[in-house]
Amino acid sequence: MDKTLQEKSSVKSEQNSVSLKIAHLEERFAKIEKVLDASILGQSHVFPPLLRYLRRGEAGLTHPGLPRGSFVALGPTGVGKTETVKVLIEELWGDPRALVRLNMSEYKTPSDIKQFLGGNESKGDLQRQLEASGPKAKILLLDELEKGHKSIFDLLLQILDEGFIRFHNGDGWSFREMYIWATSNIGAEMATKGDNPNPITMSRALEAAFRREMRPEIVERFNCLLSYMRLPTEAQLNIAALLLHRELDRLNEACGTEITIPNEEIEQELVTFIRQKGYTKALGARRMRKTVQDNVQMAFYTGIADGFTDGVLRARHNGLFVENRALSQAQEGATAETQLI
Repeated sequence: MDKTLQEKSSVKSEQNSVSLKIAHLEERFAKIEKVLDASILGQSHVFPPLLRYLRRGEAGLTHPGLPRGSFVALGPTGVGKTETVKVLIEELWGDPRALVRLNMSEYKTPSDIKQFLGGNESKGDLQRQLEASGPKAKILLLDELEKGHKSIFDLLLQILDEGFIRFHNGDGWSFREMYIWATSNIGAEMATKGDNPNPITMSRALEAAFRREMRPEIVERFNCLLSYMRLPTEAQLNIAALLLHRELDRLNEACGTEITIPNEEIEQELVTFIRQKGYTKALGARRMRKTVQDNVQMAFYTGIADGFTDGVLRARHNGLFVENRALSQAQEGATAETQLI
């Protein structure tokens, strides 16, 4: 076989390989999209642009000298910006070491820079965390990006521009197989005002605020700005229900119990309690998981201590409790009879 035929054969083989890879990725991304829709409620508008970049990155179609993709998640606290990353880590790589996470609020002053970057003979937090993950590292998450010192932005420019950095101690790190994900609360106060902000208007306002506050050369090097909205009431209730059922299933399996939510009326009672205690405009749904865990776990403890391993989870003004199933059914029957009369 002459050289030209060998080259053509090699190219054809590579094309077939990419085609097969993309076909496999489409199956995975179809599932990922469903998981995101089910897990990150009220933010479905951010998934199409995000998944477009992830598809290209995972297929190996992005520029080989740059990170596979770079994103800034804008919006108020507790609306799913970081939770989105956690879902992607689980669904794409299934390994917590794929996430390297640093909060920029810890690196505000000049004296913090050495802690972040390291020195001539020492490693900083970024290098240590990257090396702890090693080749498993897939996403660098920079929380509260705007709070970092300006020297860190110079480093970020290098990462976004070249996909590579060299630390002060001479060690280097390539980000060309990784994604960069930053979160920002710039403009978030706008998203917490009013009852029903228009998503398109709010998205434009968040992006405009971010562009005003951040250096233009930083903003323009990110592939995509993703604007997360304040959660509407329906999404708040749905998140409460999702977290409630997850914790209930986990505890029933762990404890060998049959504590259930028998009907929609009782479920509404429970999720309303969780939403009232766990959601605020300032913090979004950030406290909701803790509210669910604290209340459901304590209800299980006291219920099991009282001998109710087969019961009904209920809510009252000061918390959740487990009710004896026979008593609950008797009360339901009495209520039904009263309604018939």
